[in-house]
Amino acid sequence: MRKPESNGKWTSHERRSSTKLIRFATDELQLVIDRARAAGRPVACYIRESSLGPSPRARRAELSDALIRTLGQIATRLIRLATEANSHELPQADEFGKAVSALLDIIRELE
Repeated sequence: MRKPESNGKWTSHERRSSTKLIRFATDELQLVIDRARAAGRPVACYIRESSLGPSPRARRAELSDALIRTLGQIATRLIRLATEANSHELPQADEFGKAVSALLDIIRELE
């Protein structure tokens, strides 16, 4: 029996020659297709890999990576503003800290 490699992928020089018919409800198939696309895998590969081991993880889009970087830069600026506002004892200085916390929560959700 074949075993997955350390990266979790099943590879073999052996040709896959056995087939199995799988029936899905329309909404189930759409969910599988959407998950396969998110993982950047063909549907058949996604089904095979998911059934033989852990499900392939969805890839973050480049847009998401750029967005996370930009939000991180904004969070850094807000932290500097919060530090300055607190050191000068400005009214509502704590609002910067709340904004940083909210922004970091959004970044965590995106990751």
